[in-house]
Amino acid sequence: LGDGTVCASANFMEDPDMAMAGIGAQDVVYGCIVLAAVLMAVLFLINLDVRRLADGMERYADNSEWVPVRLRSGDELEGMAASLNALANGRAKAEAERDKLVASYRRFVPEPVIGLLGKRSVLDVSKESFAVRNMTVMAVSFTFPDSMYTDQGNTRLLFESVNQVIERTASIAAQKNGTVFNFNYDGYDVVFENTKQAVSAAVAMGQEALALSERRGAEGLSAVTLRIALDTGSVVIGIVGDGSHLEQTTISSRFAAVRSFLRLCEKLDAHILCTESVTTSADGYGSRYVGKCRVGKDTQRLYEIFDADALGIRTQKASTLRQFSQAVLSLYSGDTAQAKRTFLELAHKTPNDSGARYYLYLADRLEQNPDLPCELDTN
Repeated sequence: LGDGTVCASANFMEDPDMAMAGIGAQDVVYGCIVLAAVLMAVLFLINLDVRRLADGMERYADNSEWVPVRLRSGDELEGMAASLNALANGRAKAEAERDKLVASYRRFVPEPVIGLLGKRSVLDVSKESFAVRNMTVMAVSFTFPDSMYTDQGNTRLLFESVNQVIERTASIAAQKNGTVFNFNYDGYDVVFENTKQAVSAAVAMGQEALALSERRGAEGLSAVTLRIALDTGSVVIGIVGDGSHLEQTTISSRFAAVRSFLRLCEKLDAHILCTESVTTSADGYGSRYVGKCRVGKDTQRLYEIFDADALGIRTQKASTLRQFSQAVLSLYSGDTAQAKRTFLELAHKTPNDSGARYYLYLADRLEQNPDLPCELDTN
């Protein structure tokens, strides 16, 4: 057997055709193996590209954060990836434009108004949109010295000053969850669902106005005087306008009341006046009873919150709080002479307290004309 094997091997080596045939068969086997490996690698890469493309299409369909699909296969898959990227970029640009448009609309119909109306988007708002709520209403007024309004050369300065006051104070109201309405050159309105937040906002706004006046004075500019009035009651919030222009508005008898209180603020030189329903939420702030006033058929008890006054005046009012309140009660109880004596004493003791001087004048009038009504004049 061994000899036969040796002979066969010798014969094989001696026959070149048989040797060539043996080597070709081996190469074919190796070639098939290499080809299979290449095909598997190609299929793996194609499968990987398909997965990347499928993941990108899934993110696009889910509107997830977009990550560009980058393929370098040089075939139809790369073309599909480029088309998908272009489609995603186009949608992103369209969404950015839409967001800008919605943001522009919200400048005219702010998001808090949309929430109060019970709507999810400005697109849902129409003239039929309105809501009725029990809220705290705030009227804000601000003034500059007369020269700011009469000097024609100050037009730009006046316009910039008005915007400065609104930006510095209305932003505080918004931070305290207030919704601002009816911007004007000398004031605006705000509504709050929470009375404590309304009081907190009023004090912060008054203090901000004091800081702003101090800063403007250092820059050689005119100071600003800010006055605020607060009340609570039913408020209708809605949208008014025609087919081409809509605006948000509020309807409430309480706004007529607080605007009349603003006129009284000037007479008392008070920065914040509020009704009794509001002052119950003014714990922690300095306040005093300033008397009664008539609003329509109703008589309101008014209080002054003096935490928005300058420090010196605030200290004087706090130190004479009990004496001032007793004098007001004496006047309303009919003891005009006693009230006059006390207010005269207060006028000398606290010369910067305009409320004491106003009541001294009122007590003097009532002493001379006992038939006059004992009430604050809001006209």
